Amino acid sequence: MQLPKSIEQMQAGIDALNLDAIKIKLLDPLEGKGWSREYADQLEIAYKRFLLLSVKYPDMPTVPTTDIDTFWHYHILDTMKYAEDCQNAFGFFLHHFPYMGMRGEEDAANLQKASSVTRSLYEKEFGEPMSISKTDTATCTDKIYVDTATCTDKIYVDTATCTDKIYVDTATCTDKIYVDTATCTDKIYVDTATCTDKIYADTATCTDKIFAVNNAFINKDIVKANIRPSFIQ
Repeated sequence: MQLPKSIEQMQAGIDALNLDAIKIKLLDPLEGKGWSREYADQLEIAYKRFLLLSVKYPDMPTVPTTDIDTFWHYHILDTMKYAEDCQNAFGFFLHHFPYMGMRGEEDAANLQKASSVTRSLYEKEFGEPMSISKTDTATCTDKIYVDTATCTDKIYVDTATCTDKIYVDTATCTDKIYVDTATCTDKIYVDTATCTDKIYADTATCTDKIFAVNNAFINKDIVKANIRPSFIQ
């Protein structure tokens, strides 16, 4: 039978956790959250500190911030690693209850109280606030995936040139999903002026075609018959 770990042992175990794989996934804009490396590194520190609070104050209602909770979720998604990490760091499986605050007004009030308690404990233990800013530019405060000059309160970028789109981060809107520009309107994976190797390209040069390649168009009936000419890459 394994003896309970001391707080010092658990802290050493938490500090030793290798969370690089979790951060790599969180950096990915499609599979993760598109966080910057710097922000992911900051969240790793905050997450480990939250874990320590959770085991050091087991009788206190500790709750994470939204992004610390997100980091925790991505750690849990790697089920084998999470179970092994818990055993190595704590000597037991640290469970996550994801419904706090969602079960009525009283529960929501309890969540607010728990959040206040956690923030106070965090600041007392570590000498700094629990919140971490994810500001990416001087004009774009606390936003996700916004990378434009205007940064107008959007997760999906909404500017004069790239309206209501996902993962738009350049002036030309290249290599994006549902690009909406003067040359490539309302399409999937359009990333060039000629709409090469794309699906349903609908521009002045590639109208209503499937797999338009260098202005050579394949008949839709041929495509339906699953016949792909040799010039299709």
